Amino acid sequence: MMNFLQETLHSRKRLFLSAIAMTVLLKISMLSPPLLLGKIIDQLSLIEAMEPSAVTWLITSLCIAVLVQSIFHPLQTYQLVSLIQSTLADMSTQWTVKILGKEFEHFSALRIGGLMKSVERGITAHEKILHFFITSGIPLAIEWLLIAAFFAYLGGASIFFALTGISIGYLFLYRSLVTWRRPYLLEVNKQEDIVSSRLFDTLQAGKAIKLEQADDVAIVPLCKSYSDYAKAAIKMASTGAALGSIKILYLGLSTAGLLAWGVIDQTSDMPRLSIGELVAVFSIAGMFLANFSALAEAYRAVDQFLIDKRALQETLALPDVLESPQTHFGRSVTSLGIGVLPGISNQPLDFLPDQSVAIIGPSGSGKTTLLETLAGTLKARRKLVVLDGKPLEPCDIQDYLARVRYCPQQPIFLEGLFGQSVLFGQALSPGLIQVIDAFGLRALAGTRYLSEGCKNISGGEAKRLSLLRLINRPGDFNLFDEPTGALDPETALQVWDTILTIFHKRGLICTTHDLSALSRFDRVIVIRGGVVIADGPWGEISYDTMVKHVLGQLGEAGGTD
Repeated sequence: MMNFLQETLHSRKRLFLSAIAMTVLLKISMLSPPLLLGKIIDQLSLIEAMEPSAVTWLITSLCIAVLVQSIFHPLQTYQLVSLIQSTLADMSTQWTVKILGKEFEHFSALRIGGLMKSVERGITAHEKILHFFITSGIPLAIEWLLIAAFFAYLGGASIFFALTGISIGYLFLYRSLVTWRRPYLLEVNKQEDIVSSRLFDTLQAGKAIKLEQADDVAIVPLCKSYSDYAKAAIKMASTGAALGSIKILYLGLSTAGLLAWGVIDQTSDMPRLSIGELVAVFSIAGMFLANFSALAEAYRAVDQFLIDKRALQETLALPDVLESPQTHFGRSVTSLGIGVLPGISNQPLDFLPDQSVAIIGPSGSGKTTLLETLAGTLKARRKLVVLDGKPLEPCDIQDYLARVRYCPQQPIFLEGLFGQSVLFGQALSPGLIQVIDAFGLRALAGTRYLSEGCKNISGGEAKRLSLLRLINRPGDFNLFDEPTGALDPETALQVWDTILTIFHKRGLICTTHDLSALSRFDRVIVIRGGVVIADGPWGEISYDTMVKHVLGQLGEAGGTD
């Protein structure tokens, strides 16, 4: 935590120092009105000696102090919030980049709704910790020094340090109660994550749920999550009442003690304070007690930060794709191979860039897993990948992902216009416009705004758009998983014409169920039941009995992996 604060203050030192200076001026201007008000009361209590000009001057000074305070307050708030929010913006960007750098498998295993909530709470928690130290802790320390000087000037140093001692004791008691209620907070966070995940899933499946007229039964798990969250929230709120009780005791008893000190002083033979000074003392001390109470409330947010920080750090600590320093090939990849994949391929497979290769097999035969292994997205299987005759090393991953490009079977997009939604902000290559026209996507790629999940386009349009990402930035080897899935025969033929032309002798490897396209490939690999039953030119292997059996299965079942 301290490293986080030190990094924040060091990276924005000038902004921090200017904010401190503004805070000092603001605190001085906040202490001035009570002091001036006390002077005015003292002047009014001495009617026979009252000087109208003095009272006028004091009232004018009071107005000026209030005006100065009104000017300094937004300036101080702006600087403190700028310090906090600029830090959070940078850190949120860093966290997002770091999460996106995690291993591919985590994006399939993680509950996205829960992950979003965890990251959101982690960002909020860091905001709270910065607020605690920068907008509560530091200003209170400055205020403590100024008020200490004021009480010492009035001869009330002992009562001030007594108030300080009581306030510190209050903080320690508050801390103990916050620690006691931590398990309840953890349970609320857990239930909140579950609600977020189930709500995300339910809304994402909303169209299908409505088609099945299952609105009442499909949301049963979500409704149970709402109920579980409500129960946890009630328990946590009940424990929070204890914090409210000691706050009431702290403010009430401290004020009573301060009042008793004032009464004792005023009833003594020689009061040290005038009535006006006593009013100023009460006003300033009340401000001090309120700010100390606010500090305790901010500490509760700090404790939540420690919990939320742990959840965020667990995500940030997941294995990265690039776990070791990366090297650069400085050359094209001349061969790609893969070892035996138990349950998918019973023999090593080698691929050359001047070949176009089709991989076929029944649904569930592991074609997608084979392609994802070649693409390097499965960490546990990377050791089976052979690059230019050598095993793929962790230091080669970054260049490998640039040299061996992969287009998954399921289209994935961001919300927005074509450049951001489909290409993820990458620049358009010179030949992409021609491909867009060939695919009949000029209108979509022009001014059409793609909605979240691209629900406003057809499945065929989504499929063709997804192919453009790899076509825009081809590699030495280019892998497509079912590039013509969800397309009608005429459109599929057009897509095959484009892909086979663009990637001629550029390491084209495709899984497919489209039997009509197999003769156009240099090589066809047939997989069934974890065994490669044929591997060669389609004209040579298509007459094999086992291959015919697989073709019969494909013709009857169709579908995808």
